[in-house]
Amino acid sequence: MKTNRLGHHASVLTLGLLAHVQSLVSAAPVTFLLDPERSSITLSGSAVGNALMAQAPGSLTTKFTGAIQVEVTDTTIQFTSGSLIDALPSGNWGPLPGGGAGSAPADYAGLANAGFASATVALRNLLFEVPRHFQWLGYEGRGSLPATK
Repeated sequence: MKTNRLGHHASVLTLGLLAHVQSLVSAAPVTFLLDPERSSITLSGSAVGNALMAQAPGSLTTKFTGAIQVEVTDTTIQFTSGSLIDALPSGNWGPLPGGGAGSAPADYAGLANAGFASATVALRNLLFEVPRHFQWLGYEGRGSLPATK
């Protein structure tokens, strides 16, 4: 029985190309949810050369909630629009919105003291959107990361 090897190889090549094209085309949308009990950021640093201090314990740390939207292929993770990350209030901190005396829910709150002057600040309603095109940990991509990064 004589077989047509060229036909067999062409069929395997065609199936391989179809599988490759299918993997390129079939980016799966995935939503990563931020767990506030496991997602927090603590601020630190200085303002005009003076250390940023907490108004009270916990005022420089807050939790985050939200969702990060991506499309995943075999080789990349593509960040898509629609990702929102929301800082949650860490307590009641001063000053009030608008700068008045008193306290209200705020995401972060700190103090800076320069000796001759001091500042009290409260950050409220922080909401971040992950842009489609951004630089991620030194990798300048167009909103995607190679799967090996």
